[in-house]
Amino acid sequence: NGSYRILSYASNYTKAVVVKNASTAENWPIVQYTDNGSTNGHWYFETSSGETAGISSGQVYYLRNANSGKYLNAPGSANGTDLTQSSFNGGQGQQFKVQFNSSTRDYSLIPMCATGSAVEITSQSSENDAVVQIWAKASSGGVMNSQRFRIVQNANGSYRLQSYASNYTKAVVVKNGSTAEGWGIVQYTDNGSTNGHWYFERVETGTCSRAVISIPYSDTYHLAV
Repeated sequence: NGSYRILSYASNYTKAVVVKNASTAENWPIVQYTDNGSTNGHWYFETSSGETAGISSGQVYYLRNANSGKYLNAPGSANGTDLTQSSFNGGQGQQFKVQFNSSTRDYSLIPMCATGSAVEITSQSSENDAVVQIWAKASSGGVMNSQRFRIVQNANGSYRLQSYASNYTKAVVVKNGSTAEGWGIVQYTDNGSTNGHWYFERVETGTCSRAVISIPYSDTYHLAV
């Protein structure tokens, strides 16, 4: 799920660094405990700014679903337009600008077909199957809580979009894992299913329309043919 465990040499790497008794209380102590897979011993590593590795704030991306191979799509620009998945067409309805908010340490996604709007969870619902749509941003120019997401990297180079509306426990997914054209997008319990995994592909202005970023683009590689 993109998290990590910290195993101690003192325990011969059999015990992990955990939040004691799995408490969610503020200032609760950290201890080591037998590495049993409990989530109180799972940690997400963030950059000092809180931004997700491999995602550039201000960059425009296509989002390709790992399960269906289809792209996140806004089929219109009006308030309340429900997002769908569709085959790649390169249009602005498939282009989303990612914006990081350093105050809240999470992200918003701005559809390029409606730049005054943002992707949101309908009615800021915390329920499974709440529809993902676009809606106008706040009058202040910022985003509403329904439009806030955490972007979590998976081991295979894809990402999950966890909603603030669900306290980051639910992810943006293709409903029922469908591969059908035009199928709806909802939030659902983040259980690791690939219908909730998205590859972020940069929108380029040159002759190449898509550039996959699942490998670090700052590294040097040899290409063999």
